[in-house]
Parts: sequence; C-alpha cells; structure tokens
Amino acid sequence: MSKPSEKKISSLENEILSNETKLYTYDDEYQEKYLKLRPWEKDDMHFKKVFISTLAAMKIVDHAIRGEKFEICGYLMGFAREGVFYVLDAVEMPIIGTDSRVEIAGQMGDKANVYSMNYLDLMEKVGRGHKYIGWYHSHPGFGCWLSGIDCNTQKYMQTMNKTWFALVVDPYRTKSKKNIDFGCFRMYNNEKTNRVLQEFDSIPLNRSEEFGIHQNKYYRIPHFFFQSKYEANIVKLMYKNYWVDTLSSNALLVNEDFFKESVDDVRAKMNAYNIKKKANEVKNKAMNEIHQKKINDLATLSTQANANLQNELIKGIIFQKNN
Repeated sequence: MSKPSEKKISSLENEILSNETKLYTYDDEYQEKYLKLRPWEKDDMHFKKVFISTLAAMKIVDHAIRGEKFEICGYLMGFAREGVFYVLDAVEMPIIGTDSRVEIAGQMGDKANVYSMNYLDLMEKVGRGHKYIGWYHSHPGFGCWLSGIDCNTQKYMQTMNKTWFALVVDPYRTKSKKNIDFGCFRMYNNEKTNRVLQEFDSIPLNRSEEFGIHQNKYYRIPHFFFQSKYEANIVKLMYKNYWVDTLSSNALLVNEDFFKESVDDVRAKMNAYNIKKKANEVKNKAMNEIHQKKINDLATLSTQANANLQNELIKGIIFQKNN
C-alpha cells in the first residue's frame, strides 16, 4: 500500500488524518459552504488527492475478489475538503455485472439506490453522518481506467453530485502484484481544459480501442492509504482470521488463468507490432516506444511469476522443517 510522504501531505490534511474527531465527524456547515463556492468550476482539476482508509480499501478488494471474473460495484462514503477526498468506508451494492461491464441503471439500479439510501439512514442513526462521495467497480484483469459506460455513469453522477469521483480496482492484478491496484478518476467538465497526458498500466489488446476513444475525457487523481487508530484494532482482528488463508493459498494457481491471458495478450501485441513494422506504418521513435512497452510488460510478468514461485518455495522449506 502506498502511504503519503511528509512532502506529499499538507498541514491541513495531516490535521484531519491525525484527529479522530475531525475525521469521523461530518461537518455539515463546511460542506454547505464548500458546495456554494464551487471551486471545481474555476479549476477543472480542482480535486488533487484521494485518501483511502485501510478498512475501506480492504472491503473494496475483498468484494472485487469475491466477484471473480464478473464486475462488481459499490459506493464510497466520506467527505471532500479543499480539493481532497477522504474515503472512510465502502458499501457493497447488490449488483453483479458481466465480465466486461457493470451499470447502476434500470430496475436493478433503482433497487440498489433504495438499498444505498436505507444504508445512509442507518449510519446516521448510529452517529455516522458521512455521505456518498463516489462509486467503485472492478475491472477483472484489464486494468484501472474508465470505459465508455463508466464515463457515462461518472458524468451523470458528477452532474448530480459535484464532489464525486470514480474508483476502479483490478482484483487479478492486485493478487498478482501483491499490491492493491486502484485508479481514481474525475471527468473533465470544460471542453477548453488542457488534457493531461496520462500513464496507464498495460491495456489488453482487445480493450485498447475503447480505452483510446475515452482516455481524454477524464483525469487520474493520485491516491494514498491511511489507517486511523479507530480501525487499527479491526484490521488486526481481520488479519488474525485471514493469515491462514494467505499461507495456504498458492498464488501461482490462483492467478494461473490471468497469467496465461497476460502472456497471450503480450504475444498478440508483439505480432501486431511486427505487422505494422513490416508495413512501415509506425515511425521509428513511436516504434521504439511501443517495443519498449512490450518488453516492460514481459519483464513485469516474469518478475511477478518469479516472486510467486519464490514465495511457494520458502513456504515449502519452512513447513518441511517444522514437520
């Protein structure tokens, strides 16, 4: 998990994150003033950071892993202040999509919205007045970015709630990297805003066209993780329950299909690259960049496979000695 360094965190952010009362008490008066000021209308990239609690991150990842190859979604609870989102909790939606899309719409969407409002009411009754500030969904195996449907969903939500962002999680890459794979995004509102050239992880060949069509409609917001004293004990209890599963699981077998698909995808990209190279459709500089990206993709896959293999060998040596 990435944690904000002292250089990346402001005095106000530190004051909020280190104060349990400020963090978990919803300030209605401030939020009302913030909405009236509407700073995002002057600056299309007003929101610069997202802080995600460890507990919320664990709930999102667990939900995505349980969804396996099917996309899942949910809402994010917290607040926004001075261009920063603070995510304190994640709420699962009773919606399961396909292996390529999930949408909060239609009759199922209506039921999900009723469920989410009831959840808000229950939280207020127990003294948690935080609101929904975003939504999350999974991209099983194809990276963190926004599809056309995702862009439409986020644009609609962002119109209804100005302090709203989208979070995408890839459960397969999370398991493969042993590192949470998140992406946080906001749609551009102003057509005149200068678009920022964004760096993304490898996009599967069969998704690259859709990615290319929509990638300039939104921007990525850097995200960081934090753990409050309140949730530290909860996380410890969760680790006590799940450490056996971590030791007993075999990462090589768990991610076997994803690894094979990733290798096949790189091979398909190399074939497409060679065809374009022979046809002289790619200039030398662009050709070298494409070639280097493919080499980096293969190196990443090799590193992940070797790391998982070493983990299995170490576990084998430890348990053989104990036996």
